[in-house]
Amino acid sequence: VGMDLEEGQGVCDSKWKWWMTLVDEGDWRLFVNVHLRTALRWFLSVFFIFAGLRHFVPSHHEFFVRIVPPYIPEPTIMVHVSGTCEILGGLALTGLLGYQLRQASGWALAALLVAVTPAEAHMALHPSEFADIAPPYQLYIRLALQPVLIALLLWSFCGWLGVLSPSNSHPSSKNASIHLSSSSSNSKPQKLNSDGTPKLGSKKIV
Repeated sequence: VGMDLEEGQGVCDSKWKWWMTLVDEGDWRLFVNVHLRTALRWFLSVFFIFAGLRHFVPSHHEFFVRIVPPYIPEPTIMVHVSGTCEILGGLALTGLLGYQLRQASGWALAALLVAVTPAEAHMALHPSEFADIAPPYQLYIRLALQPVLIALLLWSFCGWLGVLSPSNSHPSSKNASIHLSSSSSNSKPQKLNSDGTPKLGSKKIV
C-alpha cells in the first residue's frame, strides 16, 4: 500500500510540475486549453446526465414527448431511448470509465444532438403550438444553440484548429514528458554579448 501511495503521489507531483512548467515558460495557450477543456467536459457530463434524468421525471416526460415531431414514430420510446443515451454518454464523458470510452461517448453524444435537432426545429417552425412553453424567440434561441453545443462538445474531447489533442495534452504523453524533463533540468541563463550573440564558454541551454 505504501508503494501505491508513493506512486500516486509521484503522478500527482508530475502533473503539477507539468502544469507549472507551462505557466513558467509562458505557454498560456496550452495551460488554458488543458484546464478549460477538462472543466467543460465535466460540465457537459453533468449537463447530459441531468438532461437525461429529466426524460424520466413525470412532470418533464410529457414535455419531451410533446416536442417530438409527428413524423417520428413511437415518441414515448424515443424519449426513453434519448434519455438513456444522455445519461450513459454523460457518465462515460467524464473519463472515469476509460479514455477510449470517453472518446466514443463524445462522438455518440454529438450524433445524438444532431438527431434531436429536428425536435428543436419543429418547435421553432410551429411556435403557436408551444406558446404555453416558451415565447417564439426562446424557441429560435434553442435551435441556434444546437450547433454551438455540438461544437463545444467536440472541442471538449478532441479539439480542432491546431489545439492539442487529448493524447498530446496529457502529462503522460511522449511530448509532455520530453517537455517536462527538458524544462525541469537545472540550466543557467545563457550569457549574451551586447550584439545578442552567445559568449564563448557560456553554458548552452538544452
